[in-house]
Amino acid sequence: MTELEKKQADQIIALTEVIQQQSKQIETQNESLKKLLNQVGELTNLLNMKKSEKSSSRRKSGDASCRKSNAQKKKDSDKKLKAPSTNNLVFPKDILEEVIRVDLPACEKFDPITGKPFTVIDENRYEYLAFEKIYKKVVIIQPVYGMGSELGVAKMDLPEKLLNTKVDASLLAHVMIRRFLEHTPLYRQVESFVRDGFSISRQALSTWFYAVAEALKPLHLLQKKWILEQNALHVDETFVKRQIKGKDKLKDAYMWFIAARANEIQSATLPTQAGDDCVVPDQQVVWLEFCENRKHENAANILENYSGKVHSDCYEAYEKMADEEKFTWQACLVHARRKFVKIVDDPIAQDFEERLGKIIHGDNQLWALSSEERLRRRQTQIKPQMDGILADLKTFRNEFKVDSSKKLSGAFDYILKRQNHFTAFLEDAELLIDNNRAERAIRPVKIGQRNWLFIGSEKGGESSAIMYSFLLTCKNIGVNPQEWLTDVIRNLPYTPESELKSMLPQNWKPKKNEKSLFLPADYTLFNYA
Repeated sequence: MTELEKKQADQIIALTEVIQQQSKQIETQNESLKKLLNQVGELTNLLNMKKSEKSSSRRKSGDASCRKSNAQKKKDSDKKLKAPSTNNLVFPKDILEEVIRVDLPACEKFDPITGKPFTVIDENRYEYLAFEKIYKKVVIIQPVYGMGSELGVAKMDLPEKLLNTKVDASLLAHVMIRRFLEHTPLYRQVESFVRDGFSISRQALSTWFYAVAEALKPLHLLQKKWILEQNALHVDETFVKRQIKGKDKLKDAYMWFIAARANEIQSATLPTQAGDDCVVPDQQVVWLEFCENRKHENAANILENYSGKVHSDCYEAYEKMADEEKFTWQACLVHARRKFVKIVDDPIAQDFEERLGKIIHGDNQLWALSSEERLRRRQTQIKPQMDGILADLKTFRNEFKVDSSKKLSGAFDYILKRQNHFTAFLEDAELLIDNNRAERAIRPVKIGQRNWLFIGSEKGGESSAIMYSFLLTCKNIGVNPQEWLTDVIRNLPYTPESELKSMLPQNWKPKKNEKSLFLPADYTLFNYA
C-alpha cells in the first residue's frame, strides 16, 4: 500500500469516528427531545384532568347544593352579586355628547407592501364628563305696525314677567338654588359673575331674591294648608342669627319647621337624599316660618287647629298642646336615649342607653311589614321591653346614686314625666318612634348658616323661609329644583288662582312653550310675514 493510500485510509477512519460521535450526539438529543415531548404530554393530560375534575366536582356538588333551601341559595347569590359602585360616575341618558375621533393619518392606514387598506377590527371608546358654563342672551323682537294716523300702531303684547328685570327665569332660579341648596352667599355669587365677565351688584341679587319670595307667598300658604291636611306631622325649630341695630350686634331668631310625607309625587326625576338606613325613605314636604322668638304662641299659630298626629321633641309648647288633647303626640325616643348617651362612665346610664337603642332598632325593622302586623309585633315584642324600662326607671329613680346626679335624674325624669307620650306608638301603627324626619329637614339650614352666618332683617328671614320651604321640598321628593323654580317663575303670571295648587312641588307637572323654552307655556306667539 502506497503512502497516499495509507493517508486516505487514515482520513476515512477519522471521518468515520466523527460521524459516529455526531450520530451518538443526535441520538442523545433525540432522547432528550422525546423526554421533553413526554413531559409536555404529561402536563397537557394533567391540565385536562384538572379541568375534568373541576367539572366533575361541580356535578358532584350539585347534588349537595340541591339540598340547600331556597332562602340559602338566595343568600349565597346575594353575596356573589356585587352592588354597583357608588364611586362610578353615571351619565344621564339625555346628556349632550361631542364625539372626537382619534384616528391614524390616511397614509398609515394601508399595507406598505401590498397597498391594501387595513381592516378595522375594533374601536376603543372612552367617556369623560366635561363642564362648560353657557350663558345665552335672549332677544325678543317686537315688530310695530303703523295703521295710520287715526288707528295708531299695532304690536303683539310682550310675554308677562314675574320680575321686571333683564334676567330670565332660568337665571333667577339658578341664583336661588345656589343660595339655598348649595349654601353660596350672594356676595360670592357676585364674584362668580364678575369672573364670567358680568358687572352686577349684591343689591341687585338681593332685589331678585326678595321679589321671587314675595311672588311665591300664595304658594307658600297653599303648601302649609296641604301639610296640615295630612295625617301625621313632624315639627321642630332651630335658631338662626339675626342682625339688629348696632355695630356687630346679633340676636337669636328661629326657623320653625313642619313636615309631612308625600305619598304621591307627579314629576320626580331625581333620587331622594335620605340614605338606605332610613326607616321610610324621605319624601318630606316641608314648610318653614321665620319668627323673632321661640314663644309658645308661635307653635300654636303654626299648627293652627291641627288635630292629627304630631312627632316632636319635648319642647314645652308641643307638650302643653298635647296635654290639652289638641292632637296625638309622639315624643321622640331618640331624644330620650340621647340624655343617657351624654352621661359618660355610668353603668346605669349605659344600661338604659343600650335598652332604648335595642327598642329603637327593633321598631325600625317593623316598617317593612303591614300596619296590622307592625302593631301586633309592637304589642308582643316592643311593649314588654318598654314596660320593663319604665318599671326600672321608677324603681331606681329615688336611689341616692340617681337622685344625687343632676344629669342622671334629669334623664330619668325626661321619660317618666311623659311616659304616655313616649309610648303612644305602641297603640298606633302609623306613629314613628322618633322625630328624625324633622331633624333631617333642619340640617341644610344649619349647614347653610356656616356660610351666610346671619340673616340681615326680618324680611330676609321671611323670604328665606319661603325659599327653603320649596327648594328643600324639591330636594326631598326628587323634583329637579332648577326645572321647578324656572317653570314657576316663568308661568306664574299666567296661572289663575284656582290652579295654583298644581304648581306645588308634589303636584307639579312641567309645561313648555312649543315655540321657545324661554316663553311662558300659555303665551301664544304669532309670526308676522
